[in-house]
Amino acid sequence: MNNLRNILIFFLINVAVLSLIILFFGGDLIHFLVDKKLWLLALFPTFIGQALGYLVFITSEESKRKRKTIIIVSAICTIFFGSLIFYLKFSEWNHQNNYGNIESNADYFKYFISNHKKEKQIAFDTLSKKFKNANEFRLSGSSLSSFDTTLNNQREQIFLIDFIYSKKNKEGEFQAELIVFKEMAKLFFFDKILDKNDRSKTDSLHKKAINNINKSLQEVPESIRNEIQKEFKEVL
Repeated sequence: MNNLRNILIFFLINVAVLSLIILFFGGDLIHFLVDKKLWLLALFPTFIGQALGYLVFITSEESKRKRKTIIIVSAICTIFFGSLIFYLKFSEWNHQNNYGNIESNADYFKYFISNHKKEKQIAFDTLSKKFKNANEFRLSGSSLSSFDTTLNNQREQIFLIDFIYSKKNKEGEFQAELIVFKEMAKLFFFDKILDKNDRSKTDSLHKKAINNINKSLQEVPESIRNEIQKEFKEVL
């Protein structure tokens, strides 16, 4: 009877320790309470403590020392368990705090961008320079439009690229727009607060911008068109 009581007590203690650690690092306690794996995790140090305590129990001669030994060994296992979980959660939190967004942005390019990856990477690198730390923002969307033009009697392509991103410790989403030409990027704007309707407007704004730029290029003399490339080099 005493053994069952000890198991229940230390199991509840381990559950409480794990819950406090999860809450401390901003975890979802509701998710913990409904996840069977986490309950099993709390059982692990409980049974290890009882098992080790029992091994000492069978080698001890005094009955009073036996009971105390099981309690002490179970308490040591709980302390070790709590320290280990705290260390692992702290390491995970620290890694996410310093590299989480960087890894997320790398994954975004790896898994969600297939066409014109080079141009988007050039635009992304230019946008990254506007932040003190590359971990300050996380990509959540992008779009690309392109059009053909002629410069120096050569057919060229110009890319208009938008990025949607969130910022560390700030609510909402933000938008940046860049133009990429000849492996160079120029930033039109960034950190524009994005409302819910802006996402649906992005494609239509792209088409309008491309038509305006293309129309302007066709109307100016070739000598002025050649200045566009020089302007990019001077700005970038």
